[in-house]
Amino acid sequence: MTPDEIRPELAAGAEDLRWELARARADRERAEAAQRRAEERLRLCLDQSWDAVVFLDDGAGVRFVSPAARTLLGIRGEALPGRDVLALLAADDRAVVAEALGRARRGPGIIGPFEFRVRAADGTWRLLEARARGLVPDGDGVVVVLTARDLGDRRTLEERFADTERTEAIGRLARSVAHDGHNVMRVIMGYSDLLLATLDADDPRRAQVESIRRASEWGAVLTGDLLRAARDPEIASTTTDLNVVVSTVAPMLRQLMGPGVELVTTLDPLLGRVGVAAGEIEQLVLNLVLHMRTALPQGGAVTVETANVPGGGVVRRSGEAGVGGSVMLAVSRSGDEGRDVAPLVEPWVDAHEGGDRVLGLADVHQIVKQRGGHIAVSSDSGGSTFRIYLPRLEDMIVTAEAIPEAPLPRGSETVLIVEDEKPVRELIRDILRLHGYTVLAAREGNEALTIATRHGGAIDIVITDVIMPGLSSRDLVARLAAMRPGIRTLYISGYTDELIGQHELRSVGSDFLQKPFTVDALARKIREVLDAR
Repeated sequence: MTPDEIRPELAAGAEDLRWELARARADRERAEAAQRRAEERLRLCLDQSWDAVVFLDDGAGVRFVSPAARTLLGIRGEALPGRDVLALLAADDRAVVAEALGRARRGPGIIGPFEFRVRAADGTWRLLEARARGLVPDGDGVVVVLTARDLGDRRTLEERFADTERTEAIGRLARSVAHDGHNVMRVIMGYSDLLLATLDADDPRRAQVESIRRASEWGAVLTGDLLRAARDPEIASTTTDLNVVVSTVAPMLRQLMGPGVELVTTLDPLLGRVGVAAGEIEQLVLNLVLHMRTALPQGGAVTVETANVPGGGVVRRSGEAGVGGSVMLAVSRSGDEGRDVAPLVEPWVDAHEGGDRVLGLADVHQIVKQRGGHIAVSSDSGGSTFRIYLPRLEDMIVTAEAIPEAPLPRGSETVLIVEDEKPVRELIRDILRLHGYTVLAAREGNEALTIATRHGGAIDIVITDVIMPGLSSRDLVARLAAMRPGIRTLYISGYTDELIGQHELRSVGSDFLQKPFTVDALARKIREVLDAR
C-alpha cells in the first residue's frame, strides 16, 4: 500500500488507541476512587469499632493497630508496628496465642475465641478475648487479622451478678427461716395471752407465762429484723417499743456490769414507739451501757431511762427548731465524780476492762442520724448522760385513755377463718371460741367455698389472709358475697399496707388487721367490723 493509503488507517488506529487509553484511565480512576471509598469505609469501621483490631504479618509482627487497640493499651499507634505481638503478652499465654495465629495462617475460617493477658503502657495487665482470621497475602505483608475486646468490665459484671445471685439466695433462705420463725412466735404469743387471761393475778404460774410471752415477743422482733434484712415486704412497717428491748437485754447487761456497778432501768409505761429496727435499738443500748460501765472502775450505777418528749422538747446543737414528738432513750452513769465527758463522745474510742473490748460510738451516731434522731451529751458533778431522741410514730403513742380497762368484747356470730398456716389458723379459732363465737376454719379458698356451701346456718364474717395459695382472697370474697349477701370481711396479713393496696383489696365492706396482732386487737377488731353493719 502506498503511504497515502496507509495514512488514513494509521490515523483511525491512533484515534481508537486514544479512546482505549481514555477508557482505561477512566476505569483506573473509578477503581482507585472505589478503593479509596472502601478504605474510607474500613477506616470508619475501625474507628467506630469498640473491638481492638490488629493486622499481623507472617512473623506475628504488627502492621496496623486500630484506634480502639491504641486506647485499650494506652499507647500511640506508631509505637507498635514492627514489634512482635507475642512479646507484649504474658509469658504463660504466648503459646496459646502463637498456636491460634498459626492455625489462622494455615487455613480458612475464624479461630477462637481465646483469652490472653497483655501489658498496657501503664504497666497493668489487661485480660482480652480474641479471634483470629487468616488472609490471602496480597503483597502488603498482612496475613492475619486479630480482633480482641477487654474482658475486665465483663468479668466485673459477671462477678457482681454472681454476688447478687448469692445474696438473693441467702435472702430467700433467710426469708423462709424467718417467716416460719415469725409465725411460731405469733402462735406462742397468742397462746400466752390466752393462758394469762385464765390465771389470777397472784397465781405463781403467771410470772412463768409472762416470761414466755416476753421471750416470744423478742423472738418476733428478731425474726422481723431478719425479714427486713432479707428485704421482705412482710412486717416492713413493724415498729419498735424501746421498753421491750431494754427489758429483754437488761438481764444480760447486769451480768456484764462487774463488781460494784449496778444497772437501773426507769421505763415510761406510756412510751410511744419508734420506726427503728429492734436490733439497732439493742445495739444502741449495749454500746452506751458498756461504755458507761468502763468509766466506773470504782463502782457506781448505770441507769437506762425511756420517756416521751413533747414537741419542742429537743433542740439540735445547730440551733434548729425543736423536734416534734420524740421518744428519749437516756443512758447515764453516777459515781464518776463528774469525769471529763470528752472521752465519751470520741466516736472511735476503745475501752478495755478485764480484757473486754467495747465497741466505739460510731455505730451509735450512725444509727441515730440515719433514723432522723439526735444525740445530746451532758456531764456534771453527779455524772454523765447520753440522751438519744428518736422521732415518735404519732399513731402508735400509748396514752392512758388508750389502755383497755373494760372486758374484751364477746360475740355469738359465726366466723369463717381462711388461713393457710395451721398454727395461726388454730390460734385464731381458739381466741374466737373463747370469746363466744362459732368458728368455721379452712386452709385455702376452695375449701372455704365448700364449707360455706355445706353450712346450713348463717356466716356473719370471713377472716382471710391476703396472700393465699390457690384461689385469691379477692376472688374468694367476691364469690362468698354472691353466695351470702351481707357477709362481712376482715383481711389479715403481715404484709405492708402498700402491698395490700396492690392487691386491690380495699373494697366496700372489708377491713384490715395487721399481723402480728394480740388477742385484744383481734377481739376488738372483729367486734368493730361486725357492729359496723
